[in-house]
Order: sequence, then C-alpha cells, then structure tokens
Amino acid sequence: MNRHRHDPHRPAPMGLVYVASMVYFVRLDAAADGAAFDEGNYLMIQNFIDRESRRYRWRPLQISISGTSIELCVSISPTQDISEIVSSLKFRFLSRFVGHRQFPAFNGFRQHTVISSLSRPCLGAGIVHENGGIFIHVLLSVSGDRSGIPLDHRREMLHYIYDMSRVSGWGIVRMAALPDHIHILMSLEPRHVPAAIVDQVKIGTMVTFTHHLHFPDFTGWSAGYCAFTVAPGQAERVRRYIMDQDELHRKTSLWQERMTLLSDHGYKDIPGLELHW
Repeated sequence: MNRHRHDPHRPAPMGLVYVASMVYFVRLDAAADGAAFDEGNYLMIQNFIDRESRRYRWRPLQISISGTSIELCVSISPTQDISEIVSSLKFRFLSRFVGHRQFPAFNGFRQHTVISSLSRPCLGAGIVHENGGIFIHVLLSVSGDRSGIPLDHRREMLHYIYDMSRVSGWGIVRMAALPDHIHILMSLEPRHVPAAIVDQVKIGTMVTFTHHLHFPDFTGWSAGYCAFTVAPGQAERVRRYIMDQDELHRKTSLWQERMTLLSDHGYKDIPGLELHW
C-alpha cells in the first residue's frame, strides 16, 4: 500500500482516499471419506499456499488445516476475482498433491465454500460461518464532497442503481442517499469482481445524472471509494446502519463517518494520507 503525504492538518477529500478491504472465508473440503491430510503434512500445505498467494498476489491472513478440510482467511484486492483465485488454488493443489506419496488418501476436493468476512482475521474459536454468501458495504462520495444529490430526488438515483443491479445479476440489501454520498450494501456471488461492480455504478450514475435537470449540482463521484466485506452474521447490523443514515447525519459529518468506518476496519492513520492498492 503506497502512502503520499499531504498537509496533516487539512482533512483529505474522498478523492484522495481509496480503501477496500476484501476479506473472505474459504473452505476446501476433501473428497476422501476419511482423513485426507495428517499433521505431518500441514507445514507442506501451508508453504504451498504461501507460495501460491505470492505468485497470484493475494494474502492468506490465516490458515487452518484439519484431516478433512483446509480453511483460509483470504485478503484480496477489489479488482481480483475470488472465484478465480479459489479455482486456481484447487487446480494447482490437485496437480501438486494427488498421487503424492505423502498424501496417499487425498484424491481431490468434494466442494468449496466462499463467504465474505470481517476485515479482521476470520478463523478461530467461536467464529461461526453461516451459509450466507458475500456482502459488500460500499460508500461513494460526490466529487469534492459537495452536496450534489437533492433529497427530493434521491430516490431517482437509488431506483436507477436498483434497476442496474437487477439487469446485471447482483443484489442490493439496502441503499441510502445523502446530499454528498451514498451507501450500498451489496449481495454478490463469488464470480463478481467488487471493483467492476463499483465502476459500473459510478459510470452509470455519472452518465445519467450529470447535467440532469433534477441534479444540477451533481458533477460525478470522487475518484476513490470505500468498500468492505461484511460477514453474513453482520449484514443485518450494516443494513440497519444504512437505514438510519438520515438520523446519523443530523449530528455526524461525512468526514467523521468516513474516518469512523476506516478506523473500524483497521485503518488508523488516515488524515493527510492517500491509500490505494
């Protein structure tokens, strides 16, 4: 992550902040009826996963191996395809270890599971992985943090984004529009690339609403955005948070909200810094 310094006493506009924390829980279930892996092989598997992650530029935050499965907490760029990463890992694992003398019981994987997770490590005691899919919380700010979305007409923009999601095959759990920003809680499939979905929303709304009669002050979106994966068990909390945006911003500015979100997701030293992958 590159960092470029600006005046530390002047809040950076959203265009100077590009943060996306894409974290997924991945489980690969072995096809063998009994134990496919034993403890003597665990280090070999971990080293293999570490090499693959460096080769394809993703990060294994945690690795947990049992006799019948491999569980990973994976951090990737929003421009990457988690389904492609998992498929590639499975293929290369099969090529490396099926028929290997130290893995006599391993004959492939039965299935795999991919679920969005929190930005902190997602494996460990007490963590339950629901069958809930992938949720992404996105915050887009109007260029220059200006008030470009009239409250009387914000539903036009939200309806446009909803129609776009239906046509494109991804889901929306909840949206909210304020004069200077919007929140979207998206429901995606592993095949969806988050950055591509965000670009679709940004470009579509810019083309439609720049110079629109009802949006005279809307000049487009800031170059950057915030996007965070949401664990299925936290999706309802985020949905309520987005639903309560009008109440929140009676006492909280966009800048304060943005800094709180970034801090909550592990970005502490934000003012005066540009963050990007």
